[in-house]
Amino acid sequence: AEPEPEAEDEAEEAAEPNPLLEATLVAGTGAFVQWRDESAPVGEAVAALTLRVTAVYWWDVAAQQWRSWFPGGEGLGVNTLESFTEGAIFFVYAEEQAAETPADDDGDTPADDDGDTPADDDGDMPADDDGDTPADDNGDTPADDDGDDAPVAEPNPQLEAALVAGTGAFVQWRGESTSVAEAVAGLTLRVTRVRTWDAGAQRWLEWFPDGEAFGVNTLRALEPGGIYTFVAETR
Repeated sequence: AEPEPEAEDEAEEAAEPNPLLEATLVAGTGAFVQWRDESAPVGEAVAALTLRVTAVYWWDVAAQQWRSWFPGGEGLGVNTLESFTEGAIFFVYAEEQAAETPADDDGDTPADDDGDTPADDDGDMPADDDGDTPADDNGDTPADDDGDDAPVAEPNPQLEAALVAGTGAFVQWRGESTSVAEAVAGLTLRVTRVRTWDAGAQRWLEWFPDGEAFGVNTLRALEPGGIYTFVAETR
């Protein structure tokens, strides 16, 4: 009997990661990339990379403004950058891919199956989800972990209204000079990065959660009238 012909569409061939981006990007940092290939949609170009691209920026000289792309941003109407164009220079930010979730799909490994997701992995069951571990179950959240039951600080209303999970947002700070850590405390979303362009030094200043301990934070305060890019995710 003759062998049956192979089904061409039985499975799609896995997409190969773009070699330029794959070689340039480092998790937790941004990199300037001069696009050397033909023009390509940003979403298509960043597909299959080892790292997850969370933001792409391009300075539109003619319009004198930044164009930006964020994963999932098209559906929210926030993406103003559609494609990488040959010869243009882009600023690309990347982070580690999210870990796979187990079969029970709550984010825990079986050994830590307490019902919390990793982002809220405080040891409590969801029914007692006050942010404490069982050993410190005094009703406080970690942000107000002083041993009493006083409420946590109110979230900043400007940031609370502007931020959307999984996207970036440009914010012109209307408050007084405030440390970044203090400004983002208590928000519903978790801010993963804050950036601003230092025109005098011609460089980006950045703030990351816990970045102070590693000496990577070059942005420490939000100044009145300053324009900042915030990237946030669900806690």
